[in-house]
Amino acid sequence: LVLIGDPKQAIYAFRGADVFSYLGAAGEASTRATLGTNWRSDQGLIDAYDALFSGAQLGHAGIAYRKVVAAPPNAEARMIGAPGAPLRVRVVDREDVGLTSKGYAQLNPTRTLVDRDLAAEVVRLLDSGAEVRQPGGSFETVGPGDVAVLVRTNGQALRVCEALRTAGVPAVTNGSGSVFGTAPAAEWLRLLDALERPTARDRAASAALTAFIGWSPEGVATTGAAEWEDLHWLLHRWSGILRRRGVAALLE
Repeated sequence: LVLIGDPKQAIYAFRGADVFSYLGAAGEASTRATLGTNWRSDQGLIDAYDALFSGAQLGHAGIAYRKVVAAPPNAEARMIGAPGAPLRVRVVDREDVGLTSKGYAQLNPTRTLVDRDLAAEVVRLLDSGAEVRQPGGSFETVGPGDVAVLVRTNGQALRVCEALRTAGVPAVTNGSGSVFGTAPAAEWLRLLDALERPTARDRAASAALTAFIGWSPEGVATTGAAEWEDLHWLLHRWSGILRRRGVAALLE
């Protein structure tokens, strides 16, 4: 039996990830191997992360920061002439944004300062004439399409986008819509409503029209008692799976 996993991916608990199950299984393994090559990052960035996180345990003694090396093509920097170090940590001084009555930094002024500071750093990079090595080995001047800003929330994405545009940098957002506003999310809601009360005829009919079951409106209107009984039984069984084993098992 071969087990492949990454305990840091336990952030996907909502998909069924269970870090303690992984750690328990890994502890019973007769042989353990760890991937030691990073194929994404340049060595300079990896060295910086090593300096920042070396010896860190990410919430559990079994989830330790591990040192890796860059793949041979990335041993040298793929961006030439960029200002600053590969990794920089920037700090906002509370005195620069004003204090709350409890002595904390004021929220909105801090957000504005961070957004403007980020935009200024992007402009600095784009104006530096730095070049990026392409897959074929040639170099091209860095442009707005080479820059990505990762944020936690849609609101942050919109604020950063506005700050970049104000600074003259074209910017677009990706994934700024809510997953709960999509058609698949609406179908999941109808299914979960039915699983909460598998015997409710109206909820069963609503779930029947989703892609999970696939009845047509005509089918809902004309289906006989036997088929409805089968559908209620199916929803009852799925409800039990969801209750006992979670969403991942239900989806499977």
